[in-house]
Amino acid sequence: MSDVRPRLAVLVNPTAAHATRVWRTREILARRYQVAFHSPDTAAATSRIAAREIALGATAIVAAGGDGTINCVLRALTDSDVLLGILPLGTANDLARELHLPLDPEAAAERIVNGSARRIDLLDVNGRRFCTVGGTGVVAAAALGVDRWRRRHAITRAAMRPFGAAIYSLFGAANIALARRIEWRIQLAGREAPGGSAVSFRGLVHGMFVANQGRLGASLVLPLAANPADGCFELCLLHAGTRLRLLQVLLALRAGRHPPAGSITVLRLSEAVITGEEPGPFLGDGDDLGASREFQVRVQPGALAVIC
Repeated sequence: MSDVRPRLAVLVNPTAAHATRVWRTREILARRYQVAFHSPDTAAATSRIAAREIALGATAIVAAGGDGTINCVLRALTDSDVLLGILPLGTANDLARELHLPLDPEAAAERIVNGSARRIDLLDVNGRRFCTVGGTGVVAAAALGVDRWRRRHAITRAAMRPFGAAIYSLFGAANIALARRIEWRIQLAGREAPGGSAVSFRGLVHGMFVANQGRLGASLVLPLAANPADGCFELCLLHAGTRLRLLQVLLALRAGRHPPAGSITVLRLSEAVITGEEPGPFLGDGDDLGASREFQVRVQPGALAVIC
């Protein structure tokens, strides 16, 4: 007798802090799905295996890792009705927290079995998609610094693990103190959401957040009321000032307090073109989405179906 259960693929990030616990979810997931587990060793392999599983008829792809693993799966979900499931095993787990998913793998597996689909927006920057928070300038530098150190060696990852999500704040503070440069001149041309008027900005910034939700790095709280399913995004400009004021801004965000007056401008947009005086990286979902002088950002309303 053939198995009529829908197919589900679990893609496990082997470097995630609690990757070994994901195997305990097999019996839970098998109550509803035919389950295939994979442990890709690179981001490209994660996207490739996800695409292959979709071609084989998988109705859901589960990202077992952090926000970066989710972003790898997103690359394969383009123009697909396949559902995304999440087993949060990462450092920050920002999307899982935003969707109020359990951070315990077994409890998250129960949610995948018993939950329902919820559609959320995606953001597109120069053709690369992300679903949580992105950014440039010092915003990107701190998170990419964490990623570079984490990738160096297993010993480095182990040494960083006890700090948890606080590692992002530590790298941010170090970058503010030691970086040769912490401000850039940009031009911004955007359109308010929904269907609003054009907006523009020209000036010096430390960087910016491009947000589909209000929290990142598990602990930084942006001064906005973001909704991942409202058909727009919030762009937070960090206006240039002294290193001390920038540190005060980040400490306020980490404590969930309002930052110093005049330090941040929040724009609610449906699209934007951001041009810098020199090429720089853009961070999205904790991953480097590419370097450029110009970033074209737009929202894709309801483009992702997540099992919640």
